[in-house]
Amino acid sequence: MKKNYIKYIRSKVGHEKIFLNFVCGALFDIKGNILLQRRGDTKRWGLPGGSIELGENFKKALKREFQEEVGVSIMLLDLIGAYTDKIHSVKYPNGDACQPIVILYKVKTNSKIDIRKRNSETLGLSFFAQKQLPIITNRQHKQMINDSFKSYSSNNARKI
Repeated sequence: MKKNYIKYIRSKVGHEKIFLNFVCGALFDIKGNILLQRRGDTKRWGLPGGSIELGENFKKALKREFQEEVGVSIMLLDLIGAYTDKIHSVKYPNGDACQPIVILYKVKTNSKIDIRKRNSETLGLSFFAQKQLPIITNRQHKQMINDSFKSYSSNNARKI
């Protein structure tokens, strides 16, 4: 099993557009604000999450990503949606292109979020109200964030 699937597959295909599988989580505070991460790659804000490594399922990958990027253990509550289409194709600053397939879950934690956490993937963490969102990393994240707020306010996500 390859530990870094994206690095491995990129060694074979270079920057060509490929499908990549990701998972993200929508975490809300008690006021109904959503947790966003200022990403190390684009320097813009998006939902915490990341790629699924070989041998992982969506749930295991999301738990790992939240531990790495946010520093907390999470529980998955509801499936909000699955996202992919050519409109949401992404080109990263390093030239890599992909059409992401993203599974989005509503999650919770019993831990306190340390918004001072920083590493190469996380330049910042903050909770935002829907009407006070920062510049979001791409259209797909914007759609997922909007769907997360709809799910939060109507509580209509599908139970997993």
